[in-house]
Amino acid sequence: MPLIFIPSLTFYTPPEIDAVGYFEGFSKIILSQDSNLFMLGKVVLDTIVPGQPIGEAYIAVLKVDKNGDIIWQYNSGEGAWDDIDKEEIRATSDGGAIISASTYFSSASTGYLIKIDSNGQKDWEHYYGLGQYNQFQGVVALEDGFCAAGRTRENLASPLKVYLVKTDLNGNIEQNNIFGRVYFDFNEDCTPDSTESGQSGWIVELIGDEHRYTLTDSLGLFSMYADSGSYLIKIHNSGYWQPCLSSYIVNVNSTTDTIELEIPVQAPVACPLMEVSMSTPIIRLCSEVNYFVHYCNNGTLAANDVIVQVELDPQMQYVSATVPLISQTGQALLFDIGQVEIDECSSFQITANIDCDSSLMGQTICSVAHIFPDTICNNTWTGANLEISGTCEGDSVHFTITNTGGNMPQPYEYIVIEDNIILFSGELDLLANQSFTSSVEAANGATYHLLAAQDPNLPPLFGNAFASASVEGCVGPVNPGVFNQFPQDDGEPWLDIDCHEVVASFDPNDKSAEPTGWQDEHFIDNRTALDYLIRFQNTGTDTAFRVVLIDTLSSFLDPATIRPGAASHPYLFELSGQGIAKFIFENILLPDSTTNEAASHGFVQFHISQKPDNQPGTVVENTAGIYFDYNAPVYTNTTFHTVHEPWVQVVSGSVETFGKGMQVKISPNPMGEWAIIELEDQQPGENTLVIIDGVGREVLRQAFAQNKVMVQRSGLVSGIYFFRIENGDKLTVSGKLIVR
Repeated sequence: MPLIFIPSLTFYTPPEIDAVGYFEGFSKIILSQDSNLFMLGKVVLDTIVPGQPIGEAYIAVLKVDKNGDIIWQYNSGEGAWDDIDKEEIRATSDGGAIISASTYFSSASTGYLIKIDSNGQKDWEHYYGLGQYNQFQGVVALEDGFCAAGRTRENLASPLKVYLVKTDLNGNIEQNNIFGRVYFDFNEDCTPDSTESGQSGWIVELIGDEHRYTLTDSLGLFSMYADSGSYLIKIHNSGYWQPCLSSYIVNVNSTTDTIELEIPVQAPVACPLMEVSMSTPIIRLCSEVNYFVHYCNNGTLAANDVIVQVELDPQMQYVSATVPLISQTGQALLFDIGQVEIDECSSFQITANIDCDSSLMGQTICSVAHIFPDTICNNTWTGANLEISGTCEGDSVHFTITNTGGNMPQPYEYIVIEDNIILFSGELDLLANQSFTSSVEAANGATYHLLAAQDPNLPPLFGNAFASASVEGCVGPVNPGVFNQFPQDDGEPWLDIDCHEVVASFDPNDKSAEPTGWQDEHFIDNRTALDYLIRFQNTGTDTAFRVVLIDTLSSFLDPATIRPGAASHPYLFELSGQGIAKFIFENILLPDSTTNEAASHGFVQFHISQKPDNQPGTVVENTAGIYFDYNAPVYTNTTFHTVHEPWVQVVSGSVETFGKGMQVKISPNPMGEWAIIELEDQQPGENTLVIIDGVGREVLRQAFAQNKVMVQRSGLVSGIYFFRIENGDKLTVSGKLIVR
């Protein structure tokens, strides 16, 4: 293999320092999470007279691929570190790195940690033991944080001692404890008494200079650590519960050891609220498929006579289950669960076989779980609610949209998509119980999706922000990889639609997300929640007794909305820090793949929403670390999605009228190489056409003097664009332009 030489590097020198920097070299090189290289070095600052150091330096990190090409470069641009051979760098589960070093203040030293993300940007930095003679000489990444070690002494004449610092995943040292309990205020006096029980599994959110999360345990207890400051504490659970206060103010000071807090919650509506999730790690031809069904009662009342109905895909044959089967009618299976208490969760397994027909390769297999009771208590919603079904008849796809709620107060938009191309859009204005059918001639192998806007005030218990349905393989073999681009219409907690593509092989330790997103950018609507699936396999040489999955959630996801779901084995779930999800499989006894390949696999699934203020163009990335016993972690791939403008909206048709009689005609739409956009009425003066892409970037601005303008494709990729026509400083009309 030939030697590789990295090109000359130019490192940043802080402008406020009257000095020049020289690169001292790299002292450490390690593999990154994605099998590239991290190189750690130092830049030393000199005065403008070379050779006269002023005693300052800063960290330099280079990420390169195995060909020596630079991926990114990080420079701390501050500090005064010690000898270069004492710095250390370790890869972290999110694709970034943790660096330990030492820095000096007034002849004293302190340990220092820097956390860098996967893009070479600094996540955080912390000093430890300021004003003492402390030096870090190494750091390791743990499941729940970091541990840095080195040496310390009280003064230069004192003997050296071991210096060890344990932090959480955000670099915080646990100091001030906020201890509390969430309990059922049965007598509704907002005052705790000895007979009122705690509420388990509630998410507790700490809001302030730090933003942290945790969960209540089986007794309703929680504890969080925070630096001094003023904070708000909020709790999150289902819509039936109501806390006495919406939030609590907590003041933490440097002398506080523990703050105790009692948080009462009341049940103004006595009603069970059942939730179900179902998944399987993989579906392969001619094999046994194990579905795992997870359910919980998140309501305010125990649920009696609970039934789970599972509708298997037509390509599957039921074999057995670990709970009693009441009946089977075709592919519909009914299972008897019995009584489920408040906050109780449990799981069961269904085994089925899939056909050996090779034509199923790449096809999507969908099975549905529905748990009963599914009644919405205290329901006051009288607005519209859309449901969509899709069928294939001959060479045509038919989508039927039914309004199962009240009359629509105004038009709702819908779009029809063929694979990665938006075919057309339209508007609905349906009365209660009225239906509308949209049909399209099917192309060979294509998958079709219909998305329709729901009323923006539709309660979350009724489903997603838009209704949807998908149909694949109406004509010819399917085009793989496009069925799960958009969410399944299963936003209600008691319903889960699980769709997997039939595959031949897979990565044993990986992470996937549904919906997968549209086109190469994996576009998703900014109101779309995500279902993540983390798979793992013991490819070692001995049984794994403990498996831990740690997922440091993207900052664009909302930890307060996370819902752990189906899994292959029983697990404990923890939520901590600024959004660190931890799944612990204790005593899993997972055999190695050489001893029992079929049993060496496992998985877990969870559901989470985006933060409500995510803007178009936001990229949501996520990676997980998998710990087998106490070995170094195995990292999954990084999933990503790009936030898109809302697909469909209320009162948002393809043409909007801004003045009386002011409308626009587009021909053809969708366009190929060109299209004519024509205003119905002549406008005085010069008009300007502006075209915006799906992430809000202006891609074309064209002036025209008449009432129509020709748009050339000119490199526009296939997809949906938004246009507006301006007349002077006045917006005349806007709409959508579809490019095939």
